[in-house]
Amino acid sequence: MKTVLWFRRDLRIKDNPILSAPCEVCLPIFIFDKNILGDFKANDPRITFIFNKVKKLKNDLIKNGMNLVIFYGCPDEIFRYLKKEGYNKVFFSQDYTKRSIERDRQISEIIDTTIVRDNFLFHPSDVRKNDGTPYKVFTPFYRTAKNQLDESNFIEFPFNYSKIAGFNYDNIYIIENSEIVKKPISIENIGFVENYVDNFAADKSPEYLCERLKNLINNYESNREYPALDETSHLGPHLRFGTISIRELVRFVKTLKEDGFQTETFMKQLLWREFFNSVLYNFPHSEFNNFKNVNIPWENDLKLFEHWKSGTTGVPVVDAAMRQLNKTGYMHNRLRMVVASFLTKDLHIDWRWGEEYFKQKLFDYEASYNIGSWQWAAGTGCDAQPYFRVFNPYRQAEKFDKNAEFIKMWVPELQSIKAGRIHSEDFLFKTHVKNYTRPVCRHKPETRKSIELFRKYFKN
Repeated sequence: MKTVLWFRRDLRIKDNPILSAPCEVCLPIFIFDKNILGDFKANDPRITFIFNKVKKLKNDLIKNGMNLVIFYGCPDEIFRYLKKEGYNKVFFSQDYTKRSIERDRQISEIIDTTIVRDNFLFHPSDVRKNDGTPYKVFTPFYRTAKNQLDESNFIEFPFNYSKIAGFNYDNIYIIENSEIVKKPISIENIGFVENYVDNFAADKSPEYLCERLKNLINNYESNREYPALDETSHLGPHLRFGTISIRELVRFVKTLKEDGFQTETFMKQLLWREFFNSVLYNFPHSEFNNFKNVNIPWENDLKLFEHWKSGTTGVPVVDAAMRQLNKTGYMHNRLRMVVASFLTKDLHIDWRWGEEYFKQKLFDYEASYNIGSWQWAAGTGCDAQPYFRVFNPYRQAEKFDKNAEFIKMWVPELQSIKAGRIHSEDFLFKTHVKNYTRPVCRHKPETRKSIELFRKYFKN
């Protein structure tokens, strides 16, 4: 029996369930999915990141006596081709978005499939309330998930060498409309160009970041909130694309805990990831619609949205965060909440617009986490505190960037302005700062307007 091992969000050989799969002859593959790549610009740096990780995976497999075939096209066409070539089974790890589930259903109609769990500690239906229904609020989910965690959740899968099938491993197979073209392995041959940005996570290996985390984790709870300190783990992109196993990371954290390190806050962040995956899977309507049954009449001012995207709102912490995102593909988690609240509560723009923009920019974009976080900030999601939560961007900046170090790093127009004035809405409105715009709105009246609007529509 010839079996396909389909790598997707598991770009590694260590602790990979599909490489533990029993098979006589295997064909390891990676597919650059034309349906997904259509959402990306030709110079998107994330494609460079993924392409390089796929090449690393190929080299790691070669070092262990195996190899990897790279395909470009639509998965259904590729698997019809492989079925004709005598491959009758495929192993791959599960994805949970509606789009992924439908894709995998189509593949299962073409070839016998075995789906394994890899990207999360729990299947999204595992952590339930006593009545069997899924959780809608994080804190009780966290308590239950924490109690359910045991060795079975982070077992290490051994590498199982399998004989590889005879195939041309030296080319990219481009399959379109049943036509097969073989081209040399290069990013240009899938329609993209190399583009590197200064993204810390992309530049560092997961092994390096784990060692770095070891030096940060005791102070993680207190220091992670301050963007100028930059003491978050930066492991998001590696979890997103599986260059590190979530189980390996938890085993590492578990070892740190046994050695006396303070790990609770970091583990809580990992379980937030599990929670939002559970929410999106169990409440699939929330992928594109409000989790709560409410229809807010957003104003959706395109000019204001452009100011928000480009970091020219005149609100320093918002502008700094957006400029960092645009240049690096990264944004600190505290700032993600601030800019999301500002977009929805101050500018009255639909959270879906912001979520889509983050989708276009973030290296660590995870659909469930991003969608859940945006709805959490907007007040339309699964949350014990609904619409009346508002982040004041000036108070947030004063609290978490007191000396405006982060702001001045990304908004050099404010370099000569004292921090206290940067945190003062009145100063920014009344004073002309050279080359910097006045704030596009006043925080207090706009958020009061939002709260009144939300109150009205939540009652209806």
